[in-house]
Amino acid sequence: MFELTGRRVIITGAAQGFGKEFARRLLQENCCVCISDIDIETGNKTKSEFQKEFELTENELCFVKCNVAVEQDWIDLWDNAEKLLNGPIEVLINNAGVHPGLGWKKNLDVNLYGMSHGVFLAIEQMGRTNGGKGGRIVNISSVAGLSDSAVGVIDNYGYTMAKHGIVALTRGFKFSEPKVYDTEGIKCFALAPWFADTALVHSWVESAKEKPGSLMYEGKSLSSIEDIKTAGHMRILTVHEVGQGLIKALEYDNDGAVYAIIPDCPLIEYPINQTMEFMTVIGLAKYVAGHFNIELFTYKHFIAILVCIMFLIFYFCLSLFHWMI
Repeated sequence: MFELTGRRVIITGAAQGFGKEFARRLLQENCCVCISDIDIETGNKTKSEFQKEFELTENELCFVKCNVAVEQDWIDLWDNAEKLLNGPIEVLINNAGVHPGLGWKKNLDVNLYGMSHGVFLAIEQMGRTNGGKGGRIVNISSVAGLSDSAVGVIDNYGYTMAKHGIVALTRGFKFSEPKVYDTEGIKCFALAPWFADTALVHSWVESAKEKPGSLMYEGKSLSSIEDIKTAGHMRILTVHEVGQGLIKALEYDNDGAVYAIIPDCPLIEYPINQTMEFMTVIGLAKYVAGHFNIELFTYKHFIAILVCIMFLIFYFCLSLFHWMI
């Protein structure tokens, strides 16, 4: 378990939504928090709200404006946060993001490059190589980074590209050689929530109303939160559930882990073993499908072969049982 008490934390995109809930949770754990956001007015309002609620000084809670798509803003954020909180930052909650409807370029600039700037600056600032004490990075991805999620027109898929990229970067902490934790004392993990009741999701839905057909699922246009619930066959998350996921992830402290947060499910470490799944597909394609001169091995072949193998195992066990009796 990563001990949170007394840690100095930067949270991007913390004026509202997930970031605001993360700030509340970490303040409850007696962390010193720098709230950061591009929205100065809402950011300062959130800061004032928490100062009153938790009776905090400027050295315990501060606000610093940051556009995560601008590398210099990251540097300024880090310097100001350490100055205002009177010490080195030990945790980065890499949360700031935009919705798919803003187009592929904006999504890559903010959700991929912006988050990546944060990860590598955190390694530089918190790492032992430059005199730091190490720390933790939590990247906020999405279920869109774990699956072929439908997000509408092709221009929206910058969001999916970015979220998959952040998942890959997070897993890199587990598989890189040497491991970042071994050299710098830094671990990284990610949260991948389902749709949640946030301003970002509501803003995306509103933008879809202005561009009919820009948000589609199975041929149907989605233009409300209720449409998303119906299409996904489940309710949307609350920010409190995602906040709880953050605290759990910090408790588990599993380097390179990616946790899917789905309504009415336990926290899911996903995938359980992606390499094993990939090698299983290769093995079946090479040693089974190859004997049947299959030119294109698809998921249907994979399922059919698995069913046959299961049937053979069942038949073998049944025969063995009859032989024993």
